[in-house]
Amino acid sequence: MKSDARLLHEKALQIARNYLRAEAELIDVLQEIDQARAYRELGYRSAFEYATQSLRLSESVAYNFITVARKASEVPILKEKIASQEITLSNARLIVPVLTPENQAIWISAAQGLSKRQLEKEVAKERPEILTPERARYVQADRIKLEMGVSEELHLALKRAQDLVSSKLQKAASLEKTLQVLVGSYLDREHPLAKAERAEARKTKKAGAVATTQQQPAPGQVPGHAPGHAFLRVPIQASLKHAVIRRDKYRCTYRDEYGNRCPERRWLDCHHKRAVSDGGGNSLENLVTVCRGHHQVLHLLRL
Repeated sequence: MKSDARLLHEKALQIARNYLRAEAELIDVLQEIDQARAYRELGYRSAFEYATQSLRLSESVAYNFITVARKASEVPILKEKIASQEITLSNARLIVPVLTPENQAIWISAAQGLSKRQLEKEVAKERPEILTPERARYVQADRIKLEMGVSEELHLALKRAQDLVSSKLQKAASLEKTLQVLVGSYLDREHPLAKAERAEARKTKKAGAVATTQQQPAPGQVPGHAPGHAFLRVPIQASLKHAVIRRDKYRCTYRDEYGNRCPERRWLDCHHKRAVSDGGGNSLENLVTVCRGHHQVLHLLRL
């Protein structure tokens, strides 16, 4: 009769084999989902969002799987080596930044024969910037330690900016204060919400009263359509775009099935809730801010 230790060992071996097999299978299906953009039909704006929210993978695990799956589309042997258990997922992830169809033989061999630490060193020789990845972590409730690598040119430019800020403040400015001034100035000048607020202020001052933010169509004209052309899309006026931005606070308004609002503040579009082809025009009530990913999701849901 086998000992309890031997039985547990055999059980662990079987689970490990199943786990490694499942890794390869998950890479395969994520590759298909990503290439077909199938996540959009399920209401997700990206493969990463689908993997973390629907599959409940941690952010780091989801990132590893998706990164390897995408590289495997370019270098198919990578997936084959993971499936045959000749390369671990962690080693596969390490060589992704340097792996190409031209050098695949070299890096696949390295991933098979080197330890994780040795492989990290070899990859760092090829891509030195990998030695200084961007990191941000809390050190206090309201303080974050930011780590990053920058070029010498950028560092010198930052030091010149630090000198200018110090002169303006009439005291030595830290790098943190310099960044605060630079970021604040850029956001005040370039952020769409700030631009919208300035545009509204100019409009109000010029009119001497609070101006309307909705386009007024000519008699018999549907707002957002060219006169004489049924349901022909026309550009959204800047004043109306500003009103949409101010109302939505320049953030995607899409909500998932649990009512959670999308946090995306990049790559935002104005979306017609009622399609132009269905008679929807350019009005504040018919326009909403969404990110590019969820914009695609909303259009797919109309089909």
